[in-house]
Amino acid sequence: MVAIRKLVYVGLRQDWIETDPTASVEWRPAYTGWKAWPREAMEQFERRWPVGTSARTCYGLALWLGNRRGDVAGLRWDQRVTHRVLIDGVERQFDGFDIVQSKNKGRTGGKRLFVPVTPMLAEILDAADRRGETVLVTAYGQPFSAKSLTGAMAHWCALAGLPKGLTLHGLRKSLGVYLAEAEASTRQMMDVLGHDDIDHAELYSREASQVRLAVQGMDRVVRLVTRKPLLGEPIGEPHGEPVNKPLINNDNGGPGGHGRDVDSIAFFVGQN
Repeated sequence: MVAIRKLVYVGLRQDWIETDPTASVEWRPAYTGWKAWPREAMEQFERRWPVGTSARTCYGLALWLGNRRGDVAGLRWDQRVTHRVLIDGVERQFDGFDIVQSKNKGRTGGKRLFVPVTPMLAEILDAADRRGETVLVTAYGQPFSAKSLTGAMAHWCALAGLPKGLTLHGLRKSLGVYLAEAEASTRQMMDVLGHDDIDHAELYSREASQVRLAVQGMDRVVRLVTRKPLLGEPIGEPHGEPVNKPLINNDNGGPGGHGRDVDSIAFFVGQN
């Protein structure tokens, strides 16, 4: 459809046609995004490629910085900086990378991000080869291009015995899934991954563990309705409830108490 509309645009400008026959066509395929790496695949890759190898450094940058392949390939050591940030009234100092994303760089100058270095990434960087200006270097000490890095990752995955389809961008999505499962807000995900729209950030949330989120949701229902232990916990006194605390029916005839009033309607529409 994009290609056809470009042809139509030329036809309109050249007066070969008078109307755009695609003007009312709004259909577009559903966008599912890149495939996040399963935890088992990540563990298998890490076993095959220990800290200190180029493969592990590339993997760590893509996963723990959450940036695209061009940004990973061109990341330089001098982009690692320290920032001081006031959080909850306390000034904290963070080590991280100051990145200008390559996407839309020619049109808008690119989006600028500061991404903190996690302990997981710090371990990888401490053991990385520092022969060049870029964090990632080839066997000849030269920077990777974005295209060559894609091929290199496919090769490293094959040597690790992993199936096709696991990509650098998939590691970016894996970080999005980690953020979602850690209950990071949509805005926090956007600021880590560099998205400008909510739809892209929420796409990562859909990959969060369905089992984990379902159990968490039903845990709340169990607490609300019965005051019994959380799902999967040993039988006994409910966690956080005083021993032999009597249950008092509320005005709706359900379980409840004067110690904590719960609006069930607000609960089921998303109130935490």
